[in-house]
Amino acid sequence: MASVASSRPQLKSKFSESYGSLLKGEQPWLVNNGFPDSASSSSFGTDTAARPVASRTKSTGKSNSGPRSRYFADLLCLPVETRFVAQQLETIPPETLLDDDPHGKGAHITDNIGSLWREAIRVWRESDEDEVRRRNAVDTLVALSYPILNKRFSNYSFDIITILAGGMDEADETFMLLVDSIDDTLRGGDLARVRIPSSMRDEDDEREQNMAEAKAREWIDAEVQHRALQLGLLWLSCVAQTSLAAYFLRRDLFVTASTFISTASGSRYAYEGAVFLGLLATIGQGAAGGVSLNVSTSNPYARRFRDWVDEDCMAKILVAASAAMDQNVQQYRQVVDDSPPTLTGSIAGLASMRWVSSLAELVSSPTSPSPPSAFGRRTSAASTLVGDFTHLPSPSCVILLPLFLLSRSNQAFTSLILNVADTQAAQNDTQARARDESFCHLASLASYLATHASVSSRSASYSRTALLSLLVFLYDPRGSRNMLADTEHAARTLERIRLCRQREPALALPRVKRTRLVTAVLDVATCSMRYNLSKRIDTASYLISLKLIQRVVILCSDERIQLEYDWQDCWSAVLALASFLAARYSEIRSSRDLSELIKALMATLNSILLRSDHFLASTNEIHHFIYEILRCSATLRKCVLLLDPSTKDASSASSSDTNLTGSASIPIPPKLYNQVPAWKNLERTIQAVESKIAEWVEQKPGSRKNKSPDINTIIKLIASIDREQLLAGASAEDTQPISNSSNGNGGAGAAASSSVSHHELEWLDRIQEQCLPEFVRHACSDVLRILPIY
Repeated sequence: MASVASSRPQLKSKFSESYGSLLKGEQPWLVNNGFPDSASSSSFGTDTAARPVASRTKSTGKSNSGPRSRYFADLLCLPVETRFVAQQLETIPPETLLDDDPHGKGAHITDNIGSLWREAIRVWRESDEDEVRRRNAVDTLVALSYPILNKRFSNYSFDIITILAGGMDEADETFMLLVDSIDDTLRGGDLARVRIPSSMRDEDDEREQNMAEAKAREWIDAEVQHRALQLGLLWLSCVAQTSLAAYFLRRDLFVTASTFISTASGSRYAYEGAVFLGLLATIGQGAAGGVSLNVSTSNPYARRFRDWVDEDCMAKILVAASAAMDQNVQQYRQVVDDSPPTLTGSIAGLASMRWVSSLAELVSSPTSPSPPSAFGRRTSAASTLVGDFTHLPSPSCVILLPLFLLSRSNQAFTSLILNVADTQAAQNDTQARARDESFCHLASLASYLATHASVSSRSASYSRTALLSLLVFLYDPRGSRNMLADTEHAARTLERIRLCRQREPALALPRVKRTRLVTAVLDVATCSMRYNLSKRIDTASYLISLKLIQRVVILCSDERIQLEYDWQDCWSAVLALASFLAARYSEIRSSRDLSELIKALMATLNSILLRSDHFLASTNEIHHFIYEILRCSATLRKCVLLLDPSTKDASSASSSDTNLTGSASIPIPPKLYNQVPAWKNLERTIQAVESKIAEWVEQKPGSRKNKSPDINTIIKLIASIDREQLLAGASAEDTQPISNSSNGNGGAGAAASSSVSHHELEWLDRIQEQCLPEFVRHACSDVLRILPIY
């Protein structure tokens, strides 16, 4: 019996048969006045005189009266087969749906789709409709919207209006009904937004009205609200960068969505709700010339983000975001397990003599070629076996959109995500712990995104947003204090942060216990700079990474915090960037901001040099930093010369990192000192040490063959220079404005601090406006990839 049953063809459901007729352009309500049967499946084009002309005017485009209305009413009683509808509509090309012939097949298909879509909205809105029909109406709108909105139309907004609204005359009413329906459903269906007080009140009538409204809302449960939220996400992800998004600006959906997230039933959907809020706040941002997120923005949802004070709802968003970010980290680790080696594991590996190939067993795609090392160093055998990361990050990483927008504009949210207070309540409450781990998961994810940013333009866009989020924390007054705080909570957070070690050379493991969150920021910035050097260099990412390092240096030096951190990897990454620019400047396939990148590189090195006494833990670290600068002196000089096109011989200057006894022979043109003021202090320090080296060489006997000093001698010579006197003339004009003047003038320092805030925040706005549009476009695409339509 089983074999006989399996050999039968699958029976068509009444739903699929009905939609099959509608999507063929047939009008089954004209045949037998009801659902089609086998006799009604005649080919299109016969008996055209009996069919009414498919019109998109107001009189016929919106009216679903008579047999058609009854047909749709019966159709909405059937459970919606969303996948079937999507598959059928995907096969219909856009040209067919926009057929200008009113008697053509395409015109009839479009009329059927639009009429059913509008009827579904009407049924959704009608309080006296059957509950089953109203639920199916929401599913019908999702099923029809998904394939239509995903089609590539030549005139997207106008064509969507033509198909779904029936024409421009009906667009406002139709799409406002859609937005109102989403709004009312998320609010629980309470249609009485504002009650006008009246001197004449009948308590009985009011009681009856309240009971009637409560009864009308009984059908709206969390499942229906979730489906309405998905419908809103679907529409926003497709139309948020078009003129159709204006309909979402005519209602305050922010309060509606945030209130829904705050409810006990809606907190399960905090992830989708947060993404919904993020898409609302970036309407128009993905298009050219989109709205900005500064204080003058015209987007009301962006202003809502700044004024929002509901910390309970924010906490629920953070819990959902933490889970999504941790999931993304785990997906990276599924490709290559980069867990730090343990003592037991190392002993076992040595005993079996398989420690070199142990990584290969954990790689999902051991045959994948290895990307070139950023430094051109020789890597180990294990590092040549790298998995395929092209599918990462996961689309769920789109949660970075609301996280970044909230961090950028809302200090309450920044304080929540960077809460470093040692509270017993947070340790006992599961939700509080998940919320408090949000920075841990963000920093971990940022390190993986930054390490693999060069995999694709999408990966680079997500990486830039994660880096910008960390930078925002450093510019927020309360956030920066929390990032610098030395607490046990911060120390525990740092211990849980998982730093990406999937590419060689991996960052060194911490040698001392870290207690300040800024050390994690330095790790992420170092990963970003170390692993993404290529001819298609992402200048924005490097500008942000350099700014992260410089901002940490400024904050620590202002607070006189001698940071316990191994700076060697950080110095190497910064100077490797200089070497790359000097050697490959003419080959880099980017025309944007390369000159700004060189200036930012010099400004960062200058900030470190001027403030080294205040934030480096020992004089030995200061001397080693100057040694690295000296070792790369020719490279740094060449980078400065590259900014002057008239210096034709710049490419012939030596770029060797081992040139410690001389500098490039080409003089620096005076105008470059004005373009790169930070170079003056670096050059002054380099020349002072080189003079010491020259004196040391002259004092040696002429018979000595090797006149180059070793590293220990050079360190001693560096220690002998008077840095305080050497840099006494340095001022805020020699680098980017700093808050504390080197001469200790309190008034000048206060003025500089004010200048820094304005200048730095302007820069932050510019880099955000440069990076955000591309990220919003990727986010909209990823929402469609993860939205549970079926």
